[in-house]
Order: sequence, then C-alpha cells, then structure tokens
Amino acid sequence: MWNFYDAQVPAQLRHFVSSATVIGLIMGLDTGLGVIIQPWMGLISDRLALRRTGRWPIVVAGACVAAVPFALIPWATSLPMLMLCIFAFGLTANSFKGVTETLVSDYVAPQQRGKAQGFIKAGVSLTIIVSALISLLVVDHSLKAAFAIPPILMIGMVALSYRFLGRRHPTALRRENTDTDQADAFSSPWTVLKDLAREPSRARLLLMAGIFCFAGMWAALRSLTTPYGTEVLGMTRGAAGGIALPGANRLPYLRRPAGRAVTFGVFTVVARRAERPLATAS
Repeated sequence: MWNFYDAQVPAQLRHFVSSATVIGLIMGLDTGLGVIIQPWMGLISDRLALRRTGRWPIVVAGACVAAVPFALIPWATSLPMLMLCIFAFGLTANSFKGVTETLVSDYVAPQQRGKAQGFIKAGVSLTIIVSALISLLVVDHSLKAAFAIPPILMIGMVALSYRFLGRRHPTALRRENTDTDQADAFSSPWTVLKDLAREPSRARLLLMAGIFCFAGMWAALRSLTTPYGTEVLGMTRGAAGGIALPGANRLPYLRRPAGRAVTFGVFTVVARRAERPLATAS
C-alpha cells in the first residue's frame, strides 16, 4: 500500500498544487509523523506483547482504520479534503507500520532473524510489483477502484497473518512467562535517544543516520517517479506509476534467465504504454 501511495498521491496532489517543492513537503508528512508516532507505538506494543493477544490488536486495528482514508483519497475534490485524507492515513498507518516489523522478534529465534529479514525484503519487492501492476492495469481506467484495491489486499493479508501467526500458533515465542525483573530498561523513546547519545562508539547512532538517509532517498525517488513520467516523458498516469515494475527484480527467480525474460517483457509493456500518448500528441 505504501508503494502505491508514493506512486500515485503526488499525481493526485498535482491537481491542486503546482509546486514540486510543496508536493515533496506534503509527501514527507507521513515520514515526519512516523518519527514521532512509531517509537511510542513500539513502546506500547512491547507492553502488549506480555499479554495473550500480543501485538496483534495494534496491527489489526491500525490496518482497518488506515484503509478508510487511503480509499477516500481519489474522492477528495479539494486540497483541504485531500490533506485531511493524507494526514489521517499517515497518522494511522504509522501507528502499526513499525509494529509489523517487530513481529519478527516474536516468532523467529535471534540466530534466524537474518534469513527472516531476507524473506521480508523479498516480500517488499512483491508489494512493489503488485503496486506497479495496479497502476498499469487499473489507474487509467478507474482511479477510485485502483485506490480501493491496496486496502482490500492489506486487510486480507493482515487477516491471514493473524489466522496463521496469532498467539494461538504453537511456534510463537511466548512472552507471558517472562520475568518482570528482566524487563527492558528503556521506559520511553527519550531513554533510547539518551542511551544513543551516551554510547562511546556512536555505532548505533551512525547506523540510524544511514538508515534515515537511505529511507529518505528512496521515498524521494518514489515520490518523483510518477510526476517525472507524466510531465517529462509524456506517459499516462498509470504507465508512469508502473515504472518501478522492472526495478522490483530483487526476487530470487528474477536472477534466472526466465526472470530476465519477464523483466524484458515488463520493460516492453511499459514502453508501449508510454508511446501511446506521444503518438497521440504527434
């Protein structure tokens, strides 16, 4: 859902805002909200992890609530209405986004978490593919339907995840028996920041700075790709939103010859979609 948001919301803002700088600032609103919200929601989720239901109430409730403002984005007929949808989505989505990544520690042993993160990144590539396909196949025909598909897929996947990975799952790590005397010493996000500042090596601080810079670069790239395709390359909005499809080749099968053939085919489809408006204009 986030990939489709980054691909299509800048084009939606273009109807009301002409400045690329202002659009970039608005697209960074969800990141600013995440810096404030996600640490506190992580603290709350750690406390809920001691209960029978674990962190799942935050994930399930957050996904259901965030789906509403996301689906309403194409229905906004004015900039204030659109800003309200963007703010509401950023507020609710950031409340559970970080918690979903924390679920790995509840189900995967520490020595296996590197492999688990690898599968997660493969899943991220899959979301980019799905987002680009929705842009290519649906956006130019029905924008409202295109914005309704990602929330439906997200809620469906959250429901399946809870069904198979809930606290009833026999392989889930049970934290209910954890001794309260061994609880984490970090009582708030401010304590974490103070601990980072006092660390002599500054290793964790440099790591967080690197992650922040990389995430900012990726978000900026995704936010500018669709406007660049529509305004500079003359592509349709759907074709421009599908530019990222060839780049989502981090899945293992795309390293094989068949995968490269699929990538070439995707390039061909995007190129042909891009040629249509240029041919019409000439």
